[in-house]
Amino acid sequence: MKHNDCHNPDSAALPKRVIEISGDPSVAPKLLVSTGETGQYVVLSHCWGKTPIAKLTDSLIPAFQKAIPFDLLSKSFSDAIDITRRLGFRYLWIDALCISQDNAEDWREEAPKMASYYGRSALMISATAAEDSSKGFLHDRHVPVSPMLGPERRYCLRQRLLRWDWDIDRSILSTRGWAAQERMLSPRILHFTKRQLIWECAEGFKFEASGIQEVQVGSGQIDQRFSKKKLQPYVTRAFEPPMDLIDEEVQRKDILERVRAWQQCVDEYSSRSLTIPSDKFHALSGVASIINHDGKMGQYLAGIWSNYVAAGLAWGRQYALLTPPPAYRAPSWSWASVDGTIGSLILASPPKLLEPTHNDEGRMWAAKFDIELVEHLIKLQDESNPYGTVLEGSYIVIKGTYITADEHRRLSKQLDNIGFDGQSIGLDKSNAFSCPCCGPRGPDDLGDGSDEDDDDDFDPRGRKRDYGDPHYDLCLFLFSDVWHNPGGFVDLLLLRWTDKDKKIAERVGLSRITIWEHEGPRESFCEKFLAADWKRAELKLV
Repeated sequence: MKHNDCHNPDSAALPKRVIEISGDPSVAPKLLVSTGETGQYVVLSHCWGKTPIAKLTDSLIPAFQKAIPFDLLSKSFSDAIDITRRLGFRYLWIDALCISQDNAEDWREEAPKMASYYGRSALMISATAAEDSSKGFLHDRHVPVSPMLGPERRYCLRQRLLRWDWDIDRSILSTRGWAAQERMLSPRILHFTKRQLIWECAEGFKFEASGIQEVQVGSGQIDQRFSKKKLQPYVTRAFEPPMDLIDEEVQRKDILERVRAWQQCVDEYSSRSLTIPSDKFHALSGVASIINHDGKMGQYLAGIWSNYVAAGLAWGRQYALLTPPPAYRAPSWSWASVDGTIGSLILASPPKLLEPTHNDEGRMWAAKFDIELVEHLIKLQDESNPYGTVLEGSYIVIKGTYITADEHRRLSKQLDNIGFDGQSIGLDKSNAFSCPCCGPRGPDDLGDGSDEDDDDDFDPRGRKRDYGDPHYDLCLFLFSDVWHNPGGFVDLLLLRWTDKDKKIAERVGLSRITIWEHEGPRESFCEKFLAADWKRAELKLV
């Protein structure tokens, strides 16, 4: 079967080191140090865990080039070697056995190449359900089924979730940060889950336990999830010769789709954890370098792209509060400055939101509100790696339009008075404006800051609620489609002054005002909204 979105697994330059596997299972594998050889190779994605595993060190390289003893291999490594052999491949790349683990220079040399190693692989074996490498992943699968049905007892019922990617999303490997880009970059994946094998490629999924693939509905929700189909064209393109210049309109739409694909990757990655918190940028650097291989997204500014700053700033927490890392990792406006699951609002918005406007009203809104990048300084630990560790003192200067927090509250009251009640506020590290069970619902619910307690200030057990710091000073306009959409929205970035006189601010949250069509005429909303005391200025975000 031909897959239009999947490129053929052609021979590629082998990684610096690979495990060479004999067709005879009694012959021990050995380490091959490549001298320019090409071929098809397999990669392994796995959880290291806390159990000691075989690791390559400088002193072991000569011995491993002769043979890697079977008794040194963890169960997952042995399983991966067995599968690679059975599938007819000769070479396997495993990070622990192919990068010297006691040589920092070897790591620095190999880390930037991992995007290529995964992206050019013929197949990735994913030890999806193995908690660590000692467990292995070739186990019996136990799939609950009903008693056999029908006159000839030929049919049975199985759980519907067997035709979803449920077993992947809820696996131990899906919680690991480094494993995210391994899955994102590999063109084909064979997932070994607890109940079944699952094949994943740019065309979608195939499930061992179900010949039926679930028909998904709700394009908006689908677009908010990572999709290999969305990302794979850019991974493939990065390793192929440059294409002839295509139609300008096609190029423009292509780059906007690329921005959305990147935000899908960021959202997927944000929910995962890292053993070393400072690896936050490193563990997604391969995807960043690949998706912007031609530089059309601009410069990489601590997780966002210089050509699409507003899109990069429009993220917020989905559910639980976000938490700061133990040490500085990124400026406050970067998704990498916090730990926890985030959602990019452009993925919950029409794709044309990023396109330039072509009518008078749209151009008026753009001239009044659009964000411009004026200046930036991203201090890097390693200047040769723009996708690596960011140091304190990094910032961007933008020209944007904002209202003060007091003006925001006045605007909210005016909109309420004419029947619009679609505002949601989410502070990154505070429940102050969350749902009623967590805290007040809007700016006015905080009252005047007095010490008088309200019933809502206590949980059902009578304990004082801890909302966290609700303070914000200004609201920066990011996006809107209300100028043409009767059911549109406005996104605002909530900021707090760190130095008001110098107009230096830090991020504290996000607000979206949604105009439901049934609430009233769009014109009434726009009149009140545009009449607010908006100020345009250069702001330094730190």
